[in-house]
Amino acid sequence: APPAASAAAPIGGDAAPVTGTSAAEASAAPAVAAVAAPAGESAPAVSAPPAASAVAPIGGAAAPVEGAPIGGAVAPIGSAPVAAEASLPSTASAAAPPTGKLSSKAAAHSHSSKARPLRDIPPLGSCKADVEKHCATVAPGDGKVARCLRKVIKASDAAAGKAGAETEVGAVSLPCRRDVRAFFLSLARAGIRADSPDLVVAEPVTGFREACQADIQGRCASVPPQEVMLCLKDHKQILQEECRHKVTEIQKHEAADLALDHRAHDACLGDLARLPACNVTTRPGAMAGCLRAHPRNLTMACRKELFRREKESAGNLNLQPGVLRACAHEIKTACAEESMDEGRMLKCLWEKATTRSVEDFGEACRTKVTKLMNRTVHDYRLNHGVRSQCTSDIANLCAEEDAALNGTGGGPTFHEAGKVLNCLKAKYQQIASLACQRSVQAVAQVHSLHWTSNPVLVKACREDVNEHCRGTKPERVHLCLRKRLSRLSEDCRKAEIEHGKLESSDVTLKPLVRRACVAAIRTYCKSVTPGDAQMLQCLQDKMGDSDFPATCRREIEDDMEASAHDWRLKFGIHESCKDEVDRLCRDQVHEPGKVVGCLKANFDGLKVDSCKHQVTRIVSQIAENIKLAPIMYGKCINDIENVCRDVKTGGGAVHQCLLDNRHQISTDCAQAEFNFQAMKARDIRMSRPVLQVCGTSIQKLCRGVAPGDHKQWRCLEDHRSDYQMDPDCRRLVNQEIKLQHAEFHLNLRLAKHCSHEATKHCFKVLEDANFKDFTSDGKVITCLARNVKNITNAACHAEVLRKVEQRVEMPHLDPVVQKECADDAELFCREHKKSSPHQLTDCLKAHFDQLSPSCKTQQKIYMVAASSDIRVNSKLRGVCGEAREKHCKAVKPGTGRVVECLLAHMHDDDLDSSCREELVKEQQKRAKSIEYNPMMAESCRAEVDSLVKQSVCQPEGKGTGWMLLCLSKHVKQVKSMTCRASVFSLRRRYSADLRAVPGAERACAGDIAALCDDVTPGAGRLHQCLRLHEKSIQNPECRAKVLQVQAVDKYHAHTNFRVQQRCVNEMRAFCQDIQAGGSRMMACLGAHRKAAGFSEECVKSLATTAVGTGELRVPEMPTIRGELKRLLEDNRGTLERWGGILLTGTIGFVSVLAFALAYYIISRRYFGYNGMNKDLEYADER
Repeated sequence: APPAASAAAPIGGDAAPVTGTSAAEASAAPAVAAVAAPAGESAPAVSAPPAASAVAPIGGAAAPVEGAPIGGAVAPIGSAPVAAEASLPSTASAAAPPTGKLSSKAAAHSHSSKARPLRDIPPLGSCKADVEKHCATVAPGDGKVARCLRKVIKASDAAAGKAGAETEVGAVSLPCRRDVRAFFLSLARAGIRADSPDLVVAEPVTGFREACQADIQGRCASVPPQEVMLCLKDHKQILQEECRHKVTEIQKHEAADLALDHRAHDACLGDLARLPACNVTTRPGAMAGCLRAHPRNLTMACRKELFRREKESAGNLNLQPGVLRACAHEIKTACAEESMDEGRMLKCLWEKATTRSVEDFGEACRTKVTKLMNRTVHDYRLNHGVRSQCTSDIANLCAEEDAALNGTGGGPTFHEAGKVLNCLKAKYQQIASLACQRSVQAVAQVHSLHWTSNPVLVKACREDVNEHCRGTKPERVHLCLRKRLSRLSEDCRKAEIEHGKLESSDVTLKPLVRRACVAAIRTYCKSVTPGDAQMLQCLQDKMGDSDFPATCRREIEDDMEASAHDWRLKFGIHESCKDEVDRLCRDQVHEPGKVVGCLKANFDGLKVDSCKHQVTRIVSQIAENIKLAPIMYGKCINDIENVCRDVKTGGGAVHQCLLDNRHQISTDCAQAEFNFQAMKARDIRMSRPVLQVCGTSIQKLCRGVAPGDHKQWRCLEDHRSDYQMDPDCRRLVNQEIKLQHAEFHLNLRLAKHCSHEATKHCFKVLEDANFKDFTSDGKVITCLARNVKNITNAACHAEVLRKVEQRVEMPHLDPVVQKECADDAELFCREHKKSSPHQLTDCLKAHFDQLSPSCKTQQKIYMVAASSDIRVNSKLRGVCGEAREKHCKAVKPGTGRVVECLLAHMHDDDLDSSCREELVKEQQKRAKSIEYNPMMAESCRAEVDSLVKQSVCQPEGKGTGWMLLCLSKHVKQVKSMTCRASVFSLRRRYSADLRAVPGAERACAGDIAALCDDVTPGAGRLHQCLRLHEKSIQNPECRAKVLQVQAVDKYHAHTNFRVQQRCVNEMRAFCQDIQAGGSRMMACLGAHRKAAGFSEECVKSLATTAVGTGELRVPEMPTIRGELKRLLEDNRGTLERWGGILLTGTIGFVSVLAFALAYYIISRRYFGYNGMNKDLEYADER
């Protein structure tokens, strides 16, 4: 059955009263009339229009003229104002055809403007005086003046406390109001042209064009102009943030004035003609509200469009002008901190409306909010939470109901509209999504007790109450006494602890909590059996939920703070840890607050799992609220007052504040906070704020990882760049990583495995770290990183590499880097400081040459590390994993060997493009300094010093790669064979890619753009192009570098990329035994280039070398014919003297040899058989 009482006025606006119905009757009409009359009943008919009405101002409605129709004709811009009601035709007479029906084409035609829409309000029209008064400084054009006037009108009406007036009052004249509205109606009709660079004739809201151009052209390019705005609204959740805001602004205006939504207005023109009561509005949103109030009288087209508008506005209170107007005061006073969208503001208002008194919460607002909330629970499509969070659950559990509902189009009946929500409620336990469960759950109220009801307590604590709790409400005296437990008399303390022990066992014994948490128990813990503190622990465990009732949370927090002063006031830990306390903490049993600290200090020695679980719960609660650790809170209370005064308790905010100010707080507080952070780092379950935010990410990314021993923390650290990780979770994980890098002892596994190595290599800085007061600034970790080659413990070596990898990815994790680069980050990367740490790192790298010397030095440490060991270069390791497996599997990591191997294969055709992109960046970095070439830096430093000492090379500016160029140019003078091998490898990179040559990419940028713009860099292509256009190269430095590499390529086959690539088979076949050096390989290839099997590709590659140009002399290879000819030439005199005799002897020898051969063949053929038989017979006889 429909609700007993609710007004027929639509949600989001005020419906004009139906003729013959008083305002009181309208407000008391059944809510069914606002949606659809039940089957078999008819909606109330609407007859004559009201006697007097006014047009609402811009901000959503028409100019305030008596009887002016919203859907009717609009006076031309610049024309004289309409003076009388009779001069303005009503919508019924102007728009409706004689039959009473209006086709969609006719509707569109009646509202289409034949004139081109203007770009702004005409300066000399009816708005001239208003423009001069309010918008004189606004440059006309692009709708700027119109938007200025609209803003003035809206502000004027708000100040006047009305949305329109029946007389010419306010800041803007009535004719001008009419023209302003007409202007924006014309813009709406003109639409948005995706194929035009301007998109719109004039911007409907400031910045629309710039904010939405990419989305329009990317998502709505093929949509007709009049449908583009609808397309944007359909894709609103995936639009860019700025565009989404602009679309919302436009929706606000459409919500206030139905005519601005031309599609809905056109669909409802005939309905407006039949419902004259809805044809005039006095307030924003009233026209659409009136139509929705009479759904049975509407055409299906109109109902569909109105329902579409409702779906678009669902969850965003800014699109409900009626509610906004009625609840303006309550929004400011009761829900000021809530967001308007995602249903948050509505939820807050609804909660306040059901709990506040009439004096605190206006009845008008209460009515509006109740109606809107009722509407959202009638149809899940109008409920933001259910619609956004329950898609998969509806498909799995309620598909039949959903199909039936969506089959009704835009006008489901009252009963049909609620079927899906009813289905979800009926199958609540089967809902898979926790977020969906929260959306379907209900929320409620709770709590209290009078201390004088316990005579034992009255007797023991009367004086203590008078001393410590005078003026406290009777129901809160217990909490007051427990919070001051250490100051109570012995008898009172015993009595309060005894009572508290009993009270802690069951939530029903805590009336304040029970009263405040009735709804929370029903929602979150309805399956939990009361007793043994299970219900209370359930509430404590769920209190961090975003939808958890605030009053319940406050009571639970207050109760937890009071119970934290003695372990016996906590049922769970008292029952689970009795034996452990007796074993480990016997001497501290009667000292308030110290037993829990003892259990935390001996956590690794606890044998009972249930006790460990309870200690973990307590630590997780302290992580949210420092007051739950009374001893720690006592040490830090002055520091909290000094540096965290404005920080609210809860959510770990105070802990974070103390960490952010750790260098300013007292030593006692710093050590207490340090020990707590070290404890919390053991298990992510000990950090409830993190667990709440990262729960989904853990399920997705770390499902099989067991908690404890920092394992889940490590898993999240390893997946912090995964797209599946929640952004808020990533932020918290990065915070934790940053904290760990600041202190050696906050790294559980590092401190465990590297204690001996730290003592061995970093003794001095380890002494500072052992104070555990946040003063070591990560120096132990930095020391271990610099000595990683000397670490012999395998587990420690792995942990240190892990830390180096993280610092390579984000150098700001090193406190020294953060300190030295603070000014540079502010100067160059201010906009990235509060964004992703990776963005800040990339920004500083982009400005590396401009950084201060101290910052550059610190940054270079980790840039060198990234080039030295692929194990710490996570990005390169990730994208080049397949290439490494294929080409460099046998290469041992360290000293840049694996990266060097990958660079050697970066131009292979089968290399992954993302891997090649990273290698190009690595190559560009290596071209700047020998320091980024670890193998060369290690083997060639002495050679460079020697060349400089001999004045062969002169040092140039840092970052120019002068050492690399020096070694390449004077390699013949390099004595170290290891260094020479590194230089030859470098020369091969120079030959393969011009970008690898120090300074070449910068020097040749202009010439490449002019001469080789269509050439893809790499694989020697740029070299080939620039060599072909060598005479056209404009930059002398570029020409010199191109010729320098060409000179080497001409004579050295082993460093010539194209020869190496195209002649590899020829080198193996013809020159396998040729020793490299002295251009011998090039000469060998040149000597065999005409041999059979020599490929045409190799011949072509040799054409541009010294072999092809003739600059290198190539020896001719001997042939049989040539050798015989040479022999005859060399022995011509001997032949002339003895030739006849030699010829006669040769002929005779050949004749005898021929006779002998013929005799042998004939005898074998004709006489061989008999002879063989005789031999056989002789053998038998023997």
